Amino acid sequence: MSHPPLRRPGPARLLILLSMTSAVLCLALWLDTALSFDGQPGISRTLSHNDFSAACTSAKPSAAVPLAMPLAQAETQAPALDRQGQLRVSVWNIYKQSLPGWDRRLAEQLQSQQLVLLQEVGLTPALATLLRSNHSQTLLAKAFRWQDTVYGVMNISRNVAGDGCAELATEPWTRIPKAAILAYYPLSNGQRLLVINLHGVNFSWDLDGYRRQLQSLVRVLARHTGPVIFAGDINTWRQARQQMLDDALLPQGLTEASLVPDLRRRVMGLPLDHLYYRGLTQLDGEALSTPASDHNLLSVSFGLMPTQTQ
Repeated sequence: MSHPPLRRPGPARLLILLSMTSAVLCLALWLDTALSFDGQPGISRTLSHNDFSAACTSAKPSAAVPLAMPLAQAETQAPALDRQGQLRVSVWNIYKQSLPGWDRRLAEQLQSQQLVLLQEVGLTPALATLLRSNHSQTLLAKAFRWQDTVYGVMNISRNVAGDGCAELATEPWTRIPKAAILAYYPLSNGQRLLVINLHGVNFSWDLDGYRRQLQSLVRVLARHTGPVIFAGDINTWRQARQQMLDDALLPQGLTEASLVPDLRRRVMGLPLDHLYYRGLTQLDGEALSTPASDHNLLSVSFGLMPTQTQ
């Protein structure tokens, strides 16, 4: 009995098969993201999807998910993030630690900075070992897990955060989440610093998903009356995105840090990485080239502003 010859799938069928494969992959990543994550050695707290809605959309910032202890107790016992009124902050998309030298460059930052904000970071055994050896206090906002490694954004400091929460935004086209951390740190002048570490929605020409992500974060920022750092790989690769970012942050009293030299990675002439601040005095700032990632690293120094009680 003869069989008909096998037919190669046409372009339309290939497109359908590729779409189905992509949908299955994205569904698997979404399901894994939706599961809670118990943390890893060297990680003080992992903020999972279960923390998101209650923590970041609550009416009061103090209702955010507690970390190691309640906010009042943590801020009373934890030392201030700054050192004698000065604060050094790094911002770096570490490109999943896929290029040689990332560990040496990160180790340098952990020694010289009080706060390191990473995007596109994977919680690999090598990173966990580095964090433990530096006695780091860390927060990880889990975007997704791939091949047994959790990816997202991470705050690294020597001192524990008072409280914090995480936000997820889904890429409109790839359906893979982008994460953000919102965390509060005590300062030596009695204030608490709100730090927003963001990996911005990227793979979309229209601005709807980007706008929703920014609006969700600005709602929390608007309720905070103290100093703020808003930073990360914000993916401002066209002017409309940059304008939307400025329109969201400048009315809240934030200013973009000046960088000299400014060697940030650019797409279509526009930088992707940013640091905006409020309620602090910038002392210096630079963005220097590094072969350890496809993004260059930002480093900014601040001085605390005196308060009315000082």
